[in-house]
Amino acid sequence: MEIYLWGLNERTLHSKAMVVDGRLAMIGSYNFNHRSIVWDTENLAVFTDQPAVEEVQKMVEDDFNHECVYKIDLEWLGAQPIVSSDFLFPMIIIGWLY
Repeated sequence: MEIYLWGLNERTLHSKAMVVDGRLAMIGSYNFNHRSIVWDTENLAVFTDQPAVEEVQKMVEDDFNHECVYKIDLEWLGAQPIVSSDFLFPMIIIGWLY
């Protein structure tokens, strides 16, 4: 698994695109969180035909070639936050609600 941050200031990239094993591709606005499941109207297109999957793969790879795209260190993602769990737990619950 790889995670990238799009750091371009003059515009934002809010759509999500994913290719799985070169056989399945998804593009949409869907956020993988509780708020999106419960409150938001999200859309997701799933492609399984090979030409469409290859086109999405090329689009994703082209996006990674921009100079303002940064690969996130997975060890950093697994690091424990400095904030105490007494504060963090309520924030997680509130985040899931909204």
